Amino acid sequence: MAKKQKIKKPWCIYLFGWIPGSVGKVEEESESAAWVRYSEGQMYPLSAWEHKYLKRFKTINGAIRKCAELEGISLRDAVEKALSDFPSEREAIEKLRKPIKEI
Repeated sequence: MAKKQKIKKPWCIYLFGWIPGSVGKVEEESESAAWVRYSEGQMYPLSAWEHKYLKRFKTINGAIRKCAELEGISLRDAVEKALSDFPSEREAIEKLRKPIKEI
């Protein structure tokens, strides 16, 4: 069995054409596609996306910030959605919430 390669930019925003979807996590990839998990509680198989329909990030926080910007929603709303979808990333995501509370 081939050794699974580490994904350099595992976080993404998936795009429906030019319309942003939400934050996802790339679990597998090939030259032509990436397989994305939409949430940790996802009950259905990973979805395959062509690379051109994904904006990729090293961190979940980078993806959350860009998602909020592209969707035209508040950072607070994007943080809450990400916490709901990826609760195991709470520690990282909470770092985005801290500056929001101070405003």
